[in-house]
Amino acid sequence: AAPDVIYASHAAYTTCELDHPHYAVEAGRIKVENGETVYTGPVRLRLLGIPMPLWLPFGYFPATEGRRSGPLAVGYGTSADFGLYLEDLGYYWAASDYIGLLGKLRIGTAGSIQADGQMEYNRKYAYDGTLSLSYGRLRRGESDDLDFSISTPARLVWIHNQTFPAGQRLTANVDLQSSSARFVSNDLADQVRQTSISSVTYTQTWSRVGRSLNVQLRADQQLDVNSAQLTLPRVSFSQQRRFPFRRSTRDGRGERWYEQIGISYSGSFNNDFRYTPRADSLVADGSAPSWVSALFSQSAFDEGVTTDINGEPTGERFAYAARHQVPIAANFAVPRYNLTVTPSLTYTENWLNERSLRSLDPITNQIVTETDPGFTFARRIQANLTLSTELFGTTGLRLGPFDGFRHKLAPRLRMAFEPDYARLGTVRTVVDSTGREIRYATVPSIPTDPTASLRFSIDNAFLTRFVRQDSTGEEQRETIQLLALAVSGGYNLAAESRPLEDLRFSANTRRGVFSATATGTFSFYALDDGGLMTDETYLSATGRPARLTDLSFRSGFSLRSRSRRSLAERREPGGLLPSGPSSPASLSPTPTTEAEPEVPYDPASPSYDARAVPVGPWNAGISASFDLTAAFRPATPTQDARWTATVGMNQLSMQLTPKWSLTGSAGFDFIQGEVSQVALALRRDLHCWEMQIRWQPVGLVRSFGVSLYVKSGYLRDLLRLDVPNADFRSAFSNVSLPQ
Repeated sequence: AAPDVIYASHAAYTTCELDHPHYAVEAGRIKVENGETVYTGPVRLRLLGIPMPLWLPFGYFPATEGRRSGPLAVGYGTSADFGLYLEDLGYYWAASDYIGLLGKLRIGTAGSIQADGQMEYNRKYAYDGTLSLSYGRLRRGESDDLDFSISTPARLVWIHNQTFPAGQRLTANVDLQSSSARFVSNDLADQVRQTSISSVTYTQTWSRVGRSLNVQLRADQQLDVNSAQLTLPRVSFSQQRRFPFRRSTRDGRGERWYEQIGISYSGSFNNDFRYTPRADSLVADGSAPSWVSALFSQSAFDEGVTTDINGEPTGERFAYAARHQVPIAANFAVPRYNLTVTPSLTYTENWLNERSLRSLDPITNQIVTETDPGFTFARRIQANLTLSTELFGTTGLRLGPFDGFRHKLAPRLRMAFEPDYARLGTVRTVVDSTGREIRYATVPSIPTDPTASLRFSIDNAFLTRFVRQDSTGEEQRETIQLLALAVSGGYNLAAESRPLEDLRFSANTRRGVFSATATGTFSFYALDDGGLMTDETYLSATGRPARLTDLSFRSGFSLRSRSRRSLAERREPGGLLPSGPSSPASLSPTPTTEAEPEVPYDPASPSYDARAVPVGPWNAGISASFDLTAAFRPATPTQDARWTATVGMNQLSMQLTPKWSLTGSAGFDFIQGEVSQVALALRRDLHCWEMQIRWQPVGLVRSFGVSLYVKSGYLRDLLRLDVPNADFRSAFSNVSLPQ
């Protein structure tokens, strides 16, 4: 025999290092090639030295760490869409050190089939990414059922990141999917997702001159309302702030005031197209749509021609818009008064291919909006003057461990001016059925009323020094922030009605593991019997200065006990055995190390797989994080006051014994008085085996399951028992696909 080939007779293969292993697969003939691959004849499983009535005609075990080519471990289960199915019928090919290819198939007794392909590539310091494609035929019901349907779920996902040496970068985050693709996903987040956003972006940066160019292709799919928007392309260019009046040489007298004036530029161009996709169900002739039509639904090339105000087609398929913005600003400091003065003037011009016109319909007496196609532009001028300063106050008062207090007050006053755009024709008036004139903008982003506002904001920070003594008796001082409070409001001098703007506040504090935030808004105007805001002030109507419109509060804290070595670690130096290599389906471009990395563990996730849980050394103790969220909506003439309050416990992790651990999450709705969701997982370490008990008694998906599997990475798929073996989508059996 060759020196790199070993033959054995009546031998057993195991990853358990005990003299009497907990499990082994024994065979009359075993062949090991290069210490990497194990081939056997007829093989039988032995547990605790007891032969099991489980025979296989042959055995194949990859015995190396890292990536390797080979067939995938076949799984099975049941679901409402597939019936009894077989999954992961496929093969993984480690094509090179930089590329891995995976193909697999799921087929079920209900007549549904799903095929998935994936390529992952990685070239260090150059590019990396993943390209995956899935396509299937989803059959629901029988052909004579009223709700019978056949859909073709299709999905294309491309993640790419590439950096070029000349300052360019190419990134892609593409997720194009048909209307039914989310119902065959293994992730609950995909099941309930309502939007899908795809983009491919190219960026060029000229660092020396402060310029950048960005070109993006984008697709936004609104799955809940069955609509889509394509942006082909979006181009933006920016120039950082330059100082055109700054001298290259100095005369020793410092900078002049005009040298502080800086100018910058930003411009963008968008080319958008909106259309209504068609569901990927049976087409008129009874056949399923093709792969392309299933993925992109109804093409952007056969609908969407815009019409003019008379309903006649204009021949324009896309809506384009260009935007130019030139800010001119300066920053002057007045050290004597600790004052900063910032004047600015911003000119913005938008180019559009349509505008909106309103008129009163004489038949319905309703105001209707019509689209008037054709090139149009909108100019906007904004002038601002900002004054800001900082004030400080301190006291030497000491309360317990707090030594002295400091108050930092940062007021800011901003004056903003904008003209009346009715003179430029971008703001018009329409008379409603009651004879009231209503101002409206013919293009977006243009204010309907002139602006001469005076806005203010006051930021407060309350600080102190926290004093503690160390073990040597020496005092250690730490500066901490007790509270941050911000208040803002304003008054519009040019407004003909309701010049007072809303008063807003926010407060937050953080200390150690605890944090809390509160926000709220007050209005100075009263409401009528229909719940609409009037011109009458709240003070004159009720005698109180302001009306609370919303209030929210959020706090959270985390608990974590000190880590200590468990009894098992003290008995066995080094802790548990490291897990085996990852499954071929993981498509990791680089070899894995012997010990798997620490990964977040969330048993509440429907995509949770006990095979991905790390099995490193144990730390006895408990850790958990809690979040309390509350919101209040005051009563109005049309609705009662409303409270919402929930508390959630996330990432609970408790080491019950050296062998038992508990993880999970829970939530409670105080207003409804009921538990909103609970997900628990109990784990038992069985040396070379591991057992998981998962329970979700409350929530959108309820389930219970037990898993028993070998810790070894390359045997975890083969020697594994899941009860029950059904995927979570069975909870969505009553969800109907869009037609």
